[in-house]
Amino acid sequence: MTKAKYIAIAADRLPVNSAHPQSTKIQPFLAGDAAFPIGGLNLAIALGCPILTISCLKINGQYQICIEQLKPAGLTKRLDRDQVRNKLMQQYISSLEKQIRTAPFQWFNFYEFFSYPQK
Repeated sequence: MTKAKYIAIAADRLPVNSAHPQSTKIQPFLAGDAAFPIGGLNLAIALGCPILTISCLKINGQYQICIEQLKPAGLTKRLDRDQVRNKLMQQYISSLEKQIRTAPFQWFNFYEFFSYPQK
């Protein structure tokens, strides 16, 4: 991280240990609720890394890459981390929903995305 390298964490994929409630957060998404992993956000916030969303859609035969900065680099006070994470998660979900509405057949999963472990 100190050498300006990038780490990508798929924010719409559940972690292997998703049966543990502390590894995901249930959020309103499209017409229902879905579990989103929080590990990547927690790591980036703790390390003070910038947080970006990167996506690619094919629109009218042309690929469009969208890079959106959700948070610039900078440390977050420990007491503020949950609030910052929740805000970033909402920003990410809003961005994902917008893209899905733009190109609904270009977002797919190989598992039941809206089926998540119950608390």
